[in-house]
Amino acid sequence: MATLIYKMECKDRTPGRLEVRESKANKPGNFQSKLVTTMGKGATELGNGLARDLARIGQGLFLCDRAFRRGQTLGTKTRVLTLWVPVENVDRWERIKGKIEAWAQFVSHDIWTIHFVKYPAPKQESAGSPDPSMKKAVVSLFSDGLDSLAGAAHTLLNDEAVVFVSHNPPGFETSQKRVDALRDCLGDRGVRTYFANFSFLVSDKDLTTQRRNRFPETRRRTRPLLYLSMAGAIALEYGMRNIRLNENGILAVNLPIRPDRQGVEISRHAHPETLAQYEDILNSLKAGGGAFTVSNPFFGMTKAQEIAVLTKAVTLVSETISCEYGRQQMRRINSHQPTGKKAKECGLCLPCLMRRIAVNGAGFGEPSGHYAYAIAKAAKAASSGRSHPDLPLFDLLKYNLEDIRLFCQEIQGMDLKQFSRHFLYELSLLSRDPGNVPALTQALFDLHQQFALEALSFLP
Repeated sequence: MATLIYKMECKDRTPGRLEVRESKANKPGNFQSKLVTTMGKGATELGNGLARDLARIGQGLFLCDRAFRRGQTLGTKTRVLTLWVPVENVDRWERIKGKIEAWAQFVSHDIWTIHFVKYPAPKQESAGSPDPSMKKAVVSLFSDGLDSLAGAAHTLLNDEAVVFVSHNPPGFETSQKRVDALRDCLGDRGVRTYFANFSFLVSDKDLTTQRRNRFPETRRRTRPLLYLSMAGAIALEYGMRNIRLNENGILAVNLPIRPDRQGVEISRHAHPETLAQYEDILNSLKAGGGAFTVSNPFFGMTKAQEIAVLTKAVTLVSETISCEYGRQQMRRINSHQPTGKKAKECGLCLPCLMRRIAVNGAGFGEPSGHYAYAIAKAAKAASSGRSHPDLPLFDLLKYNLEDIRLFCQEIQGMDLKQFSRHFLYELSLLSRDPGNVPALTQALFDLHQQFALEALSFLP
């Protein structure tokens, strides 16, 4: 196969144009992509040209997003990005490139222009689905997070054949072991499960200077585009039509908990419009075999309500990771912990706090030492203003407690009309049909009232 090379540029940034190339055995690059599946004889390549293209598009959007750091001042956070993506089916993608640009813009809060350039197809394509019954299977994104575990339980308990699509981490073997353990907890119901893992490894080393500054943007707002493209590629490859991303309704809508958390500060990774636009893209490909649906089964639930599906699998909850800080940052945090203590999560970032509220609300428990930082210590430090420079990230994160508390108190003090006015812009994005907005607004108002109750009963 020819070397995959993405070209990209960002207006008013230095350097303005970059080239990002795939690593090959004889020539280093900035990324490697590998597929492992349990379908057929264990496919390691996608045989469908559109599937390969879709995976490349998701990778390109993610790489371009990370390649150019956002400004920090007013008017500089939104970037003007141009991306050249190598694809095999240029004409098919050119017809719907406006939809892909709009999708990327909605998720990343940037202005995108995408150009498709010809990439050679392999000389021999692999066979399609090895099992016609697989076409009825659900394609479910599977990470090492708690929402994904709940999604897996939901699918298994509904006796749906499923392909779990994961990325490193958690990796192929970890995903299989976790799902096998979940089946044991729930009782093996004979549900057919398959696995597909994309290992998309990115190196931030500049190939010219050898400095680790190739991908300076840390927010990674386009990560859902990468993951959904992987799930879509598997669906196209095997003729499946039902794709699921699992996220609780509070984080799917992601209302701003502070006035300054707007725009790019808000993730739209599971927003209903993100999923609706992607569904539209897949259906616009006219790949045959029926219409695609892209859904989130937990949109109407808080995280505590969502993870109730794991009541028989509580022992697996502590094996999942919700923390927004990766392995390198957790190693730094753990280096300042008491000797022998190795926490899995920081405990104070917003995803960790949402998790802790949910675990408490569901009546579950987690092992002592699972989190690096205690809630009570953070609350005391935030109220007193005391600094802890010896604890990595602690002083940055301790105020998240107060942010959530104030947000929930504000929600509890609102009636439906006040809620609608306060979040008018965010609520207007929930449905393309204005007739659906009143019912959705009522449902979200009720959902946030429930979340506020769960949070304030937990926070000190």
